[in-house]
Amino acid sequence: MNRSQRTNAGALAARRDAAARGRRPTALVAALVTTVMLVLAACGQTPSITLSLDAASAELLRGSDVQVEVTLTRLGGATADVALAVTGLPANVTANFSPATLIGGTLISTLTLSADPAAVEGDYAVTVTGTGTGLTATVPLSLEVVSLTVTGRVVALFESPVSGALVASQGESGVTDANGEFTLSGLSVPYDLSVWSTADNWVHVYEELTADDLRLAPIASLLTFSGFTRSADITGTLSGGVTPVPAGQPVKVCVEGLDGVAMGCGTVTAGGSYAVAAEWSGPATRQVRLHALQVELDGDNYPVSYPGYATMDLTVTDTMPSAVNLDLGSALATSTVDVTIDTPVTIANVFANVEFGPSFEMPVAVLNTAVTAHEFVMPVIDDASYGFFAFSGTLQAGWVSDVTSSAATVVVANGPTLVSPIDTATNVTNSTVFTSVNPTDGPQTFVWMLAGGPFVALTTMATTSAIPDLAEYGLTFPAASSSNWQVLGSSGPSAEQGTASFADLYNGILAMVYGASPGSFGNGTVAISDTRAFTTAP
Repeated sequence: MNRSQRTNAGALAARRDAAARGRRPTALVAALVTTVMLVLAACGQTPSITLSLDAASAELLRGSDVQVEVTLTRLGGATADVALAVTGLPANVTANFSPATLIGGTLISTLTLSADPAAVEGDYAVTVTGTGTGLTATVPLSLEVVSLTVTGRVVALFESPVSGALVASQGESGVTDANGEFTLSGLSVPYDLSVWSTADNWVHVYEELTADDLRLAPIASLLTFSGFTRSADITGTLSGGVTPVPAGQPVKVCVEGLDGVAMGCGTVTAGGSYAVAAEWSGPATRQVRLHALQVELDGDNYPVSYPGYATMDLTVTDTMPSAVNLDLGSALATSTVDVTIDTPVTIANVFANVEFGPSFEMPVAVLNTAVTAHEFVMPVIDDASYGFFAFSGTLQAGWVSDVTSSAATVVVANGPTLVSPIDTATNVTNSTVFTSVNPTDGPQTFVWMLAGGPFVALTTMATTSAIPDLAEYGLTFPAASSSNWQVLGSSGPSAEQGTASFADLYNGILAMVYGASPGSFGNGTVAISDTRAFTTAP
């Protein structure tokens, strides 16, 4: 490079450096100007507020509450207290804010909308307003007031349907269909519901319910169940597992109904064939599933292994025999569950059950024991869970179901204590107050066995009750009747836990006696009080 070229290159580099030095101050100034403008804009902004809701719409059930969260945003240095209000509410719907005024840094309030049972169904445009000194803001809320539609199923023993029973609540009424099912619409919560049969002379009243799906087991229907009307014999040979069946490794073969209730059980203790009678009511044919489970028992009747299991679906027809051979396959994997019985009374029986579905279980251990700590070896079967049941000799029982963990606790409770009227009370009427205390603080079912009159029951969370007005159900209150009453106590926080607890108790006992049953639904307890006598007024 010659001198001229070097001079030109140096000049070019100098111009580049100067340009760069010129750009840096210009960019810095621009940034400073922007910041100052934002600050000035903020300083000059008018104080204001906005409101927002965590939901743009809310559904409010008649007789209940719904909550909506209201959030306040302060702008432009707004600091004034903001009072909240609601406009556009329909009749019999009220609003409450907590807090009602947003002060300082408190920016969130909970709006509770409450509907009386008299509220009218419909869609309503509601406005939430916030007001402070020189401040106001609104936000819309779409409110829908709705009624409750209740569907339910009335069952007897083995979960068999009770058809033709009358059902009523809040002026709405219906009749259970062939499946024991009913629907009542237009209800508010809580609601009382009555189920009765004038022909069979019984009524069961349930108080303060809130659920929209019910399983009801009126005590009278359980006690008057007359058995199944159809049956079909199923026979066959067993293979796989350990066959011919040796001593101490019985195979239990049981029937599960698939399109309706069906029951039937047989136990093979020797040989290689089985026989079981499927029983059901209703249509002449029924879809069923056979379960065959082999259990190896130790000397104390605890299961130690499961050499085989088979299952098969088939259709049975009334009076028509079926032949089905079952291959038990190979031994099942096992799972150990530690079970504790929490009980204030001496236990007489403990059962360990395999729950194959929502309404079918088979016991694998039936123990006549007062022991309260057990280790059960249970079979691992696809989609199956476990249930455990403890029972005293005085109709006090507890159960757990749907167990999939390695530990479970069964709670048994003391029975209710009858307070009044005294034993052998006289001149009892519909106005007589009956009082009982349930130690679990759960629901109680008052039972009145009126000699010469209907069988009457009432399930409630209250400690006091009275015999319902039987004339409402076309039933007669007998005069000068020597009668009895007692109370069934259940566990749980609401009356719903008492609507079918006696059926769960019976299902637990049936599993022991019959070899299988629909099983218990959920967890619970049942305990029965002493019995007292009384005489109705002349």
